Amino acid sequence: MHYRNRPHRKCYQNGFLNTCCSAGSVILESPVHAVMEGDTVTLRCREKQTSSNLTADFFKDGHIMESSSTENMTIHNVSKSDEGLYKCRISGVGESPESWLTVRGETLKGPNTLNLYLFFPHSAD
Repeated sequence: MHYRNRPHRKCYQNGFLNTCCSAGSVILESPVHAVMEGDTVTLRCREKQTSSNLTADFFKDGHIMESSSTENMTIHNVSKSDEGLYKCRISGVGESPESWLTVRGETLKGPNTLNLYLFFPHSAD
C-alpha cells in the first residue's frame, strides 16, 4: 500500500483504488490511475466508521453533480470533460478531501494492420 501525505490529508493507493482521508470521517474512493475515454468509472463515498448506505452528494470542480442513496456515482462513457477534482459530502457527517480524476485520450480501436514488405534483389546490369 502506498500513500501520499498532504496537509490534513492522507491518500492511500492500493491497486487501482485511491482512498483519500482527512481528519473528517468521509472517504472518497476513486481510480488511482488515469482512465481512458469511453471507460465507465464508479466513485464511492463512504463514512469511515460505518458501512451503512447513506445519501452522498458528489461534486466536480466545486459544482454538485449528483446525489446518490447508494454511496456511488457512476460515470458512463467517460470523456476528457469528466477530468477534474471530485469530492463528496454525506449530510450530517462531513465532506471528503478532493481527489483528481485523470482521463486519457481514446486508444486507437480498429482492425489490426499488417505491414508486408517485399524485397526483390536488385539486378546489376
